[in-house]
Order: sequence, then C-alpha cells, then structure tokens
Amino acid sequence: MPIDFDALLQTFLAEARDNLEAMEADLLALERTPDDRDRLHDVFRLAHTLKGDAASLGFPLLSRYAHRMEDYLDAVRAGKTQLSDESITMLLLAVDALRGMLSRAAAGAEEERSEDEAGISRLAQLAGEDGLDVPVDRSAQPWGSRTVEPPAGSSQATGRWPTVEAVALPEAAARPTLRVAIERLDTLVDRVGELGIARGRIANLLAREETAKADILELHREHDRLHAELQELVLELRMVPIGPVFRTLERTVRDLSAQRGKEVRLRFIGEDVEVDAGLAEHLRAPLAHMARNAVDHGIEVPAERRLRGKEPAGTILLSAHRDGNSLVVELADDGRGLDREKILAKARAAGQLVEGIEGEEIDRLVLLPGLSTAETIDESSGRGVGLDVVRRTIESLRGHVELESQRGLGTTLRLRLPLALGLLDGLAVAVGAETYVVPLEAVDEVIDRPAGEGASAGVVALRGEPLSCVRLRDLLAVPGTVPEREQLLVVAPRTERSGGKVGLAIDALLGREQIVIRPLAPQFEGLPGLAGSTILGSGEVAFVLDLASLLRSAARVAGLPGGNLS
Repeated sequence: MPIDFDALLQTFLAEARDNLEAMEADLLALERTPDDRDRLHDVFRLAHTLKGDAASLGFPLLSRYAHRMEDYLDAVRAGKTQLSDESITMLLLAVDALRGMLSRAAAGAEEERSEDEAGISRLAQLAGEDGLDVPVDRSAQPWGSRTVEPPAGSSQATGRWPTVEAVALPEAAARPTLRVAIERLDTLVDRVGELGIARGRIANLLAREETAKADILELHREHDRLHAELQELVLELRMVPIGPVFRTLERTVRDLSAQRGKEVRLRFIGEDVEVDAGLAEHLRAPLAHMARNAVDHGIEVPAERRLRGKEPAGTILLSAHRDGNSLVVELADDGRGLDREKILAKARAAGQLVEGIEGEEIDRLVLLPGLSTAETIDESSGRGVGLDVVRRTIESLRGHVELESQRGLGTTLRLRLPLALGLLDGLAVAVGAETYVVPLEAVDEVIDRPAGEGASAGVVALRGEPLSCVRLRDLLAVPGTVPEREQLLVVAPRTERSGGKVGLAIDALLGREQIVIRPLAPQFEGLPGLAGSTILGSGEVAFVLDLASLLRSAARVAGLPGGNLS
C-alpha cells in the first residue's frame, strides 16, 4: 500500500509542535528545580525524538539544531556541566528557533539562517565542544509544501531571570489517545444539527396529525433519546483540558517580568477542567493579553512592594471552574489595583463621555478601545488595545467579562463563557415577517406590553421599578407596523456588569429552541447585532442575535445601560 506522505508530514508537524510546547514547559520547571532529573530526561528525550523524526522526513537543519540541543542536555545528564539561568534562557531561545525552523520547513523553505547557525554554535559551546557540526545530507528533500502559521514572537532578552512558581499538573495515568482533525468534528456537529432539524420537523408534523399512532409517538421519543446521546458524545469528543492553554502563559510572564524588573509567581487552579477545543484555542490570545496587562500595570517592582508591606514577588493566580453550563476563567493579581483618578483622566483625554460615572463603572473604562494607563509605549503595552481585544473576543464567543479591583490589593478579570460554542439554547422571536433567536441565558423573563406604551426607546415600570426598553424592530430596521400588543423580553447582557436589565420589545414569542450556530454568510459578516445563523425545527433560517453589541448600539443613541463600552 502506498505511503500517504502528506498525512505523515502533517502528523510530524502536529507532534513536533506538541513536543516543543512540552519541552518549553519542562525547561521552565527546570529553572525552578534544576536538580529534577526526570524533567531533564524528558527534555533530552523530546530533543532526541525531534532530531530523529526531522532527519527521517528530510529536514536536516532542523535535525542538526535538535542534535546540538541534545548534545548539551546529554552533557548535563553526565555531570559535565550544570544548568544555570543563562543556559535555561539559551535553551528556551533554542525552542523558539526550532519553532521557526519547523514552520519554514513545513512551508518547503528550510533555508540556512545566520541566527540559526549562531544558535547551533552557542549550544555546542555550552556542551564544551569545539562547535564542529554534524554532517548535513543536502540531498534530503522535505515532504509536502503546506504552509503553517509562524509562531508567536519570541523574546530575545537575556540575563538572569526571576523565579516563577507554578502548581504542577498531577500525573495522569497512561491512556490511549486519538488525534482527530477538527474539520471532521465540525462536520459531525453539523450532522447533529441536521438531525435536530429533522427531529423538530417530525415533532411539528406529529403535533398536527390528529390520527398519529401511539407507536409513532414512541418512535419519536426514542429518536429524541438517541439524538441527546449523540449530541453529548459529539461534545465530549471536542473537550480538552484547559491546562495546556494556561501553561503557555508561563513563558509570557517569565520574559515580560524580567524585562520590567519584576518578580512574579504564576499559579494555576483547575487545569483539569475540560472545555471545547475551539474555545480553548480562542482563549489563548485573551489570556496572554490579560497576563501581560497584570505584569505591566498590576504587579509592582520589588522595591515598591516592600514599601507597601508586600512580599517582593507578586502573584498571578489563573483559575478555571464550571458554573452550570458556563466556563469561568479568572486571572487575579495581588498588585496595585486600578487607579480610578488616572483612568478618568485618560478617558477624558481620549474624548470618552465619562461624566457622572463612579465606582466599578470607572474600572470598566479600561475595557474601552484606545484607553491605556501606561506612561510609555513599547512592544508590549501602551496603545490601549489589550483589554479591549479581550472584551471583544470574549463577547464574540457569547461570553462576557467581569472586572473587580481594590486599590493597593490587586485586580481580578473574570471571563464567563459557554462550555460549547456550537450549540445554543435560545428563544425564537418574531419581528414582522422575520424570525430571530435570542440566547436564553440572557433572558430573565417575558412580559406583555400594551400597544403604544412608550416610544421606540423609553422607560416602563416593572414591579414599580423603571426599566429602559427599546424595540427590536427599530434596532434592526425591520419594516412594518407595531402590533396591537407586544411582548417584552427582560434581558441582562451582563457585559462587565454593565448595568442592569433592558426591555427588548418583540412582536411575538415563538418558543424555545436548541440550535446549532452556523457562521454568517459573507454578505452579513460585520453587521452589528448578529452572532450567526441557524435553521429552526420548522426549516426556517433565522439570525442569532448578539445582544451585547446590539444593545451597546442602542445605548449610544438612547442612553440605555452599557453605552460607554462601544
């Protein structure tokens, strides 16, 4: 049987990326405990595996670099030299170089670069050798030409580094694993959605069929049971521990704290909490922004911490847990907290309407685009895009950001997200001839609203309390006349605790639906207020509403809660 070289190459690339990530984590652990022989053997084994795999697939430069790394690690194992802060830094930079070489090799461009040759020489010198290189088979040709994304920018900082402390992952029992292409899982999720649509149509037909037989109804119930089991199995296939995502922040915190002259301990809780694989990937960038922000703006330098009566080393605690059908991720630091006077001054300078706000409302201003309290601008901070990117990314995942801060004690950023990205419990609502889906988790209650009560936007009384309200048809510019009676969805978008409930007037409530969210067609991408599309049990196509962005748009015009966060 012929060998599928492309599949073999993709397997190598995936395993090599995983091995480099594990190698980086082990090196960071060795920096804290350089006498850990098991960790040292693990790094050596990973370098040896990468060397052999790269050579067998025709990537000689990649193999040679891994070989020199292996030589140095072998010298450490033999007691000929010892690990130090500087050598750990060199090995981490070697991991960065290997990532870059892996990407170039995958793209079919494994050319020699001067910085790679310099790195090979430095590794040889660390091992106490004369720098002579192993022979390179120039006739070997790499397989495949598929381009992979280059790695994130790596730090070139050198010197001594502060200690970073982390809670180690518990040793898991060995068990077989299966690597499944995400595209296949996405197709499986789509099929589950189509099965749900068919189930809904069967239910509608049976509801209209007065002569439906008892055995048909029983068959429908059995279909429901099988559908629920299949849906649960599909979702479980996509679940992965969040720990590896957390671990990617160790390097970020280590490098940035060294650049800033700070000492930071990074600790983890809940690394074994399982989340949707797609959600885990989407969390990498927001968490990196949050960690950089904590180091840059939260944690003080050792001298300042001593003056405040704190330990010289600051702590960042990253935790995860489930709360019902939601994932909660928190990043808390014990730094200086938010300076509300400075935040207000920066917001006014940026032209933001901030008069009359106080307390936690001021804190939330740091989530605005373009607002930064940094005094200087460099490669990692000062342009006011970090926390704004966090907020926008989390909201695009149907989540929201909460922020708590105490002056002098620290700041906590809390992310609340759905456990599964593709499925949504929602309420189907009618506005004119159109049908929309509102996320059920955002709806507190549904009440009747007499026709003509209030204008497009206004205030109604809800159990004696004022409730700001707006018509959905006006937000979405749906043509037609307002019906004699409307229904009011009392919704709480809960974006950064942005201030309470809002009444959303609709023409009619059609019922509860569990839907599969599909991406918007290209012509609808970028439209405010839309999170995706779906096919209802009736076979009708409906838009899924993004309440957070929809109500922010309304707030800027009508003065509803949350208008500052645009």
